Amino acid sequence: MNRPFKRLLALAGSATLGLFGAVALASPAQAHWPIVGGTAICQADGQYKITWTVGNGNWGGGRIEKIDKLIATPSTPLTGLAVGDEIAPDGSKQGTQMVPGTTTKATLYVNAKWFNPDGTDPKWEEDATGEVKTDGKCVSEPEPSATFVSKCDGTVNVHLVNPGKDEITFTIKGTGYSKDVKVAAGGQADESVPGSAGALTVSVGGDEVGKFAGWVRPEECAKPSVLGESNCDKFTLKLTNPQGGQSADAKVVYGSQVKELTIAPGKTETVELIPSSETEAVVEYSGWGRQVIKYEKPANCPGLPQTGDNVGGYLASGAGLIGLGAVVFFLARRRMMQLRRMAS
Repeated sequence: MNRPFKRLLALAGSATLGLFGAVALASPAQAHWPIVGGTAICQADGQYKITWTVGNGNWGGGRIEKIDKLIATPSTPLTGLAVGDEIAPDGSKQGTQMVPGTTTKATLYVNAKWFNPDGTDPKWEEDATGEVKTDGKCVSEPEPSATFVSKCDGTVNVHLVNPGKDEITFTIKGTGYSKDVKVAAGGQADESVPGSAGALTVSVGGDEVGKFAGWVRPEECAKPSVLGESNCDKFTLKLTNPQGGQSADAKVVYGSQVKELTIAPGKTETVELIPSSETEAVVEYSGWGRQVIKYEKPANCPGLPQTGDNVGGYLASGAGLIGLGAVVFFLARRRMMQLRRMAS
């Protein structure tokens, strides 16, 4: 082998050794890099929520990763991650970012440096970019809702609508009343609440979705009624409470006669009164006002004094007539005795 060729081999061998040495020296630096990844989830408000994760590998020596630079695209606020954050070996940190629902790609650029556990020797610096892709079709969902209708029976119908993609729980609250109602995705439900619960609020996950001032009687509710029947010896009232309403408290006043009663929905109660010189009976339904019913004495009634409020007057008149008869009888007897004496 000639000398020039040997020299060429020696140079080649030196170059090869130098290259391996350079790789060996470069490998520790190249082995450090930020681990960046993310996921995107469409939210009910029509935005994507991206959760970014920045991790640190275990590169040996317990080196700590320190974030030196962060660039999020789109440039909406990034929370939970910041320049200066430190990440332990095999550790990670997460941050979140909200981006428009039309976003099809989002990226997070991270530049980081590695330090020894004691914070010295910032020998390694590297960057990486994480990427998240979406279809850009995140649209807002209608909000859950609650509507209220007062019913004639004294209850409130609460209508719950869940337009979302997941089952949710509505919480209905009032005075002395609380109930959770689950509604399936895209579903509806009705809940009957006593009017005594007063003002109502409905919430989902702590967020109020509806409120109601309280039960009021609907204008279309059928009113309780009363019919009167006049007889010579009785004044009869028939009080009717329509079906589908609340129990009705009634007070009947006819002269000195007073009667109180409660009528269940769909029922009729009868009140019998003794006719008197009074010509009207007043029926007062609680919450409904008053109704006046006239007593009309039939024309064919016997000519006997009516009982009732004028009984005392009639008794006094009768006593007077009896007294007058006694006086007449006494005077007549005395006159007879005088005539007999004169005849003898």
